[in-house]
Amino acid sequence: MKKRIFIYGDSNTWGYIPRGNEDNNIKERYDLSDRWYSTLLDEFECIVDGANGRAIGYDHPVYPNRNALKTINDDLKDVNNIDLAIIYLGTNDFKEEYLATIQDIKNNLDKLINIIINKLNSKIMIIAPSKIKKCENTINQYGLDFENKPLELEKAYKEYATINNYLFASAIEASIGIDGEHMTKSGHKYLGEIVKKVIKNSCN
Repeated sequence: MKKRIFIYGDSNTWGYIPRGNEDNNIKERYDLSDRWYSTLLDEFECIVDGANGRAIGYDHPVYPNRNALKTINDDLKDVNNIDLAIIYLGTNDFKEEYLATIQDIKNNLDKLINIIINKLNSKIMIIAPSKIKKCENTINQYGLDFENKPLELEKAYKEYATINNYLFASAIEASIGIDGEHMTKSGHKYLGEIVKKVIKNSCN
């Protein structure tokens, strides 16, 4: 029987395709085979919950039900018999309107993981988010002083994972598309291979 993995993330798990303002004819979502977790599908049964705009601990100004701490119990309602839960969140928490520090994000992640563990009793993997590249789109959303934050969060996530004996992977080197915040196909492939390697190594 295949082991079951629950994957909880934002638009980079949903598979949002990066595009500029002029690229309105590009479809919104990568095919399943091009999303990062496709590398796991041959060997694992994956239950995937990715939502555009999802933050760990903040309400989206437009879209409802994007605050993971508020929705996680409902999101887990029909999820069971999970061997590993992967949490890939944090980018949206950087948005300027939330005024979140790295410590705020890490504290909210800890609260979220505790809820997940209590419900699923599974192993945990944390994925540190990818870089955010400076462009008109990201300046409008994240302000002017954001480029070092993903690196700081990667360090904080890695330390937190080590202390708590959670699996850890990083998307920090995954390639980012024209909009400055969503992974390219090659970025998805890069992350998928890293995640798969970490999981396989943990089973040895």
